[in-house]
Amino acid sequence: MHLGECFYDHLTRFLREPARQSVFSIGAHLPSIQILEYDRIFAACRVFCSFGLTHYHPELHSLCEIMLPIDDAWDAIPTLFTNALNVMIMRSIRLAPGTALNGLATIDPNFVERYRKHALYFTLPFDLPDAFASVDCGTVTGHVYLPKFRPNKRRGAAHTCVSRTQTA
Repeated sequence: MHLGECFYDHLTRFLREPARQSVFSIGAHLPSIQILEYDRIFAACRVFCSFGLTHYHPELHSLCEIMLPIDDAWDAIPTLFTNALNVMIMRSIRLAPGTALNGLATIDPNFVERYRKHALYFTLPFDLPDAFASVDCGTVTGHVYLPKFRPNKRRGAAHTCVSRTQTA
């Protein structure tokens, strides 16, 4: 089975068919990345999943896709999410639990100003069955990671969802 089919089947098994999808080109002659959107997985949140990131496993040092549940900024997330992943691909940043991507203000200054979230911190998904985090593709095993938005370079709570009522 092709890796894309394997990951898509995995996402569909746990999240159902996506409600929407967006396709993003990250460069001439490079595979595109799709952002799949799912409704009604978590209360008051929309879930955004990357699809096509597996093409970039050599650059990211990981065979993975990303799942981001968020309760606000739904119009901004697909572009912000894809551009953040593009930065990681182009800079060959290892994508694994514990990785942080700072500098979201260079990607979307309006988002950072409004929500005061300057970084993404990657971890394992939670509030889903444990089997969701590992993707068995026959001879290889892939992963699904969850990025959490974080305030600027300080330690402390990282929030899964951006909320209109949260303060930094």
